[in-house]
Amino acid sequence: MKKILFISICFVIALSSYGQSQKTVKNLQIKSRTEMTFLYNGTKETEYIESLKKFDAAGNEIEIIEYDEKGLTTLHQSFKYNENDDVTEEVTYNPNGKIFQTDKYTYSGKLKTQRETYDGKGKLISRKKYIYKFKE
Repeated sequence: MKKILFISICFVIALSSYGQSQKTVKNLQIKSRTEMTFLYNGTKETEYIESLKKFDAAGNEIEIIEYDEKGLTTLHQSFKYNENDDVTEEVTYNPNGKIFQTDKYTYSGKLKTQRETYDGKGKLISRKKYIYKFKE
């Protein structure tokens, strides 16, 4: 019985660790979410911002910034979407806030057909094409 209870609690914790769905963010009109981490060393509590996520009116993530315990940026990305809420552009920034890389996506209907990757100066460095085969 205790084992079943323990597994059930772990399952609930695992489910709650995922972020809010796009639908929830949209319905509640959430503009941003900050995650704080609290570390304990004896009686001393240290807190820091672990991440910041910003959302558009449709509930899409438009910016993600993650930090380490010292407050240094470990990840910074921004996103643009089309009318179908598909990511059309993903920009990754270096720790100084300058563009490191940009990925641009092309779609045909709901299917992603291409990704082009550009360096921080806007020079194309790679292209990936997605080819689909359908059941006849």
